Amino acid sequence: MHRVLLILILSMTHLCSNAQDSLDTSKRKGPSKFSLGFGLSYSIMGFETRPYFIDSSGKAGKSEIKNVVGVSASAGYMFQVSPRLMIRPSVEAHMMPAKISYDTEIDHKTISEVYPISIEIPIAAIYNLSSKPNSPTVQLALRPVYAPETFSDPRPEINPFNLNVDVGIGKPFQIKKALVRMELYYSHGFLELIGENPDDYKTRSVKHLTRSFAGIRFYLN
Repeated sequence: MHRVLLILILSMTHLCSNAQDSLDTSKRKGPSKFSLGFGLSYSIMGFETRPYFIDSSGKAGKSEIKNVVGVSASAGYMFQVSPRLMIRPSVEAHMMPAKISYDTEIDHKTISEVYPISIEIPIAAIYNLSSKPNSPTVQLALRPVYAPETFSDPRPEINPFNLNVDVGIGKPFQIKKALVRMELYYSHGFLELIGENPDDYKTRSVKHLTRSFAGIRFYLN
């Protein structure tokens, strides 16, 4: 009887040790991984306009937003915090030139671009919904944004700095030896982008302007 109990205790100890090893991230996760990404997005601009006068004759003009499709390319690094939680800081180049059109005279419009090229630094927390390999994920990211003024139109006056928060879902899948993460996401911009310039009709005709977008992206590990 004592011999049986001793064998059971030794067996349980061995099983617990193996289970602990399977949860030990230092043995399971290996080194953190460098990631390359690309994606497609669609702008969802928050926009309000006010009428303005084109000239002294009193012709009233208006402005309107034109949302567009954009592309992005990024490089990031995947840090494994726990078996189910990862942190991925990235640097992303985003080309998504949403447009504001302005009436300038009868049957004629002029166009200005908003954030045609931006440099963005999404820092994402990615959580696996289960412990199974390649399980679906949810992610939350903080995204500081900078739009170099050299690429932007001088009018309207636009704040080059923005702050977005991303929410999304993802699914990793294996292609030969590579791991690809497909992610659907929505990025919400919080800062007011339009400046104040009473001498410029392009600026003063826009009452409210924020930059949000939705997209799909693929990260290759």
